[in-house]
Amino acid sequence: MKAASNAIKVKAMKCHAIVSAVSFSLRYDKHHSNPTCAKSPTKVMNLWKFCVVPHFLLYLRYIHSDSQIQKLKACLNLSLSSTLHVYGHATALLAEVGICPLHITQSL
Repeated sequence: MKAASNAIKVKAMKCHAIVSAVSFSLRYDKHHSNPTCAKSPTKVMNLWKFCVVPHFLLYLRYIHSDSQIQKLKACLNLSLSSTLHVYGHATALLAEVGICPLHITQSL
């Protein structure tokens, strides 16, 4: 199970790096054809949801240890916080985005 947890983190962090690069490009590219896209955090959040979150939810059924679930939750929160540049309580931040806690999602 630890190998599955590490594989989830690696895949999610690769996708997080892609999202970070795209959001950086949207924010600082002066010759972008659509300047309103760079000012919208909703677009960056949706990009993060479609790239990073599926890795956590798709393989969550293979994780049975509560400590590994907490590590994945911390990794997910760190990814979201650094993407949106908003740092706060982990459960509240994920709830604001619309992601249920991982242990509830796993039991479903």
